[in-house]
Amino acid sequence: MDGFNARKRLGATASMLALTVAVQLAATGAMAQTTVAPASRDDQSTPQTETAPQTDGVPAGSGAGKRPVSGSMSIQNQGTVDQSNVTASDIQTPAADTTEGDDIVVTGLRQSLANAQSIKRNADTVVDAITAEDIGALPDRSVNEALQRVAGVAITRFAAATDTAHFSVEGSGVTIRGLSYVRGEFNGRDSFGVGGGREIGFNDVPTELVGSVEVYKNLTADMIEGGISGSVNINTRKPFDTKDTLVYLSGSVNYGDYNGRSEPAVVGLFSKQWDLNSGGRFGIMASGSYNRQRSRSDSVFYSAFLPRYNDDKNGNGVQDAGEGRVLNAGTPYQSTLFDRYPVPSGRELVYVPLGAGMRMQNFDRKRVGYSAAAQYENAARNLLVTAQFLRAESSQTWLDRTVEPNVYYADANAIFPQAGTTPTYNDDGLFTNGTLIRQGGGQYTTLGNRYFQTDGFTQDQSLNVKWDPTDRLHLNFDGQYVYSKARDSDDVVELANFNGVSIDGRGDVPQINLIPANGQSVRAYFDSQTNTYIRDAMNNRTHSDGDEWAFRADAQYDVSDDSVPAQGPCRGPLRHPRPDGEGE
Repeated sequence: MDGFNARKRLGATASMLALTVAVQLAATGAMAQTTVAPASRDDQSTPQTETAPQTDGVPAGSGAGKRPVSGSMSIQNQGTVDQSNVTASDIQTPAADTTEGDDIVVTGLRQSLANAQSIKRNADTVVDAITAEDIGALPDRSVNEALQRVAGVAITRFAAATDTAHFSVEGSGVTIRGLSYVRGEFNGRDSFGVGGGREIGFNDVPTELVGSVEVYKNLTADMIEGGISGSVNINTRKPFDTKDTLVYLSGSVNYGDYNGRSEPAVVGLFSKQWDLNSGGRFGIMASGSYNRQRSRSDSVFYSAFLPRYNDDKNGNGVQDAGEGRVLNAGTPYQSTLFDRYPVPSGRELVYVPLGAGMRMQNFDRKRVGYSAAAQYENAARNLLVTAQFLRAESSQTWLDRTVEPNVYYADANAIFPQAGTTPTYNDDGLFTNGTLIRQGGGQYTTLGNRYFQTDGFTQDQSLNVKWDPTDRLHLNFDGQYVYSKARDSDDVVELANFNGVSIDGRGDVPQINLIPANGQSVRAYFDSQTNTYIRDAMNNRTHSDGDEWAFRADAQYDVSDDSVPAQGPCRGPLRHPRPDGEGE
């Protein structure tokens, strides 16, 4: 069986449709939507609503208007349009020097960088943020992949952090500073996914519905516990984020070159607010996204490389007195290991794999998201009501076809070069080319077929009321309900036979060929039904459901009128999680 040809993977995304319509109802204002990162709980900052002159020596976004954490007690910070202290001069791209004709000026979305920098600077703990000033501008295909851009955050490119045998086109397994158990939040509220672990399924959240993502590497006393390595807060958009009426529609096509298939991606958003006759205002926002991607992952791999020695000093093929190497000398686990691998002259040992294999996986991933929000603020600006809804649906299937050796401890000293062949090694003694076969009939080789399918969703709905009965008393009431569901199916059928393997690892991609142990041709060996048999068949079904009610009440009273007010917050959160799981 020929190995895979050496070729580099190319991912292509072709944009087919991009339509953005802004209906400007106000006399002034910009089309770009400012993503609001909610204010800090101390709320001593004042939002920027007018362009302020830039002070020399003060970095962009250095004021206190852009604060993290969605537990704000301030109606002003939560209800003001364009809640950013980042001024126009902060994000203005310098003009090119016309005297130098060879200069190239690269422009970018500096507003996002300035806002993220301001969030980090003004936070009460170690926070990093990714913001998307324009709808659908958050980078990458999922929140999980966007998080890897944050310093100290890493993801894995495998199907799971503990499964390095299966490569994944999209990353998974978020870790902060090398630690797992990351807790997830939606808009500063606790959330979860029933797929396992403490975090939500970051891969399942469409980036088009997200305004910003905040990563907390250290927790403060007023944050919900549970994130051993940290917490990730996903902020969705709200109607009062902008005073403009927004209608947004965008489409693109995802194409996988290995798979040779293309699938669409569509995102739409509508946001509008009205001034009421009573002097208050009301706003609604609704958005949705659909994204499907088909891809294929090809891989070749080696079994474990082990050091091989030639302990047969007299060449008679058996262990005589004084031959072999002593392991764990002087301990209860002392043993003698005897190996007779034909190590080239001039070397004490070489490193040789126990075999090699190949794998092909076909993926079909679909992600659908819905988001809606409504906000009301009264004329006195002392009452703000916010209702939010988010539903993230995802489904994925993959088909795995694998040819791999099943080798164990007894195979370590029983695999040798095929008779009549001489392997090659590099300068470090690492095996590079040759044919390896187990004495007595060849390596035990598995021909695997595995089909996996998962479907699930997470739905989060919440209501928040902020009320200032007096200038000094600030009340905050918050309620939330989360429901998550997942259905998994896993079916495996494996065949097996015995053969050797020819490996040529001198190129960019190792070339792998199976070699019959008894000297038959490859075609004759695999055509015969007597040489291959059914090894096993298994299946697994997992049904998981979970929900959570959460209620919270906060009271803050300002007890001083001087320039440094003393505050006395009183909080009483209540959460009622009820995760239910059923497995078959």
